[in-house]
Amino acid sequence: NMHGANFMNQMNLEGFLDNAVLSRFGEKMCIGTPDPDAQMKILDIKLKGLPISEEMNKEKVLYSVRNFYAGNPSGRDIDNIVQDVKTSILVRLRSGEIDGNYKLTHNDFDYVIKRKLGHQQGYHMNGEKVELGTK
Repeated sequence: NMHGANFMNQMNLEGFLDNAVLSRFGEKMCIGTPDPDAQMKILDIKLKGLPISEEMNKEKVLYSVRNFYAGNPSGRDIDNIVQDVKTSILVRLRSGEIDGNYKLTHNDFDYVIKRKLGHQQGYHMNGEKVELGTK
């Protein structure tokens, strides 16, 4: 007997499930992506404990992340970029390119985003020009 049982489903793409599946859920809620203030709070949480340079401009970081994700990054998108920056720093540390006293700047984020794009031309995956780290 499933009386009183609650089931939840989470999707990133609205309309991806067909009606046969959707009909099994009693209520549909749509939770949007975080607003700019919430995005900054998410970035602050994800950067907590990391060595950050005084020159680090978090507004430039979010500007670049927003451009890469077509203006509306989710919390997970921000987390993915931060994780990729951490990985990039570890690789550069192991190769000797940087030393253990290195501190993050917004340029580290631009570097990772450009690598994610697959080239150094600064284009979004849909072919639109992306301006990184500028306003």
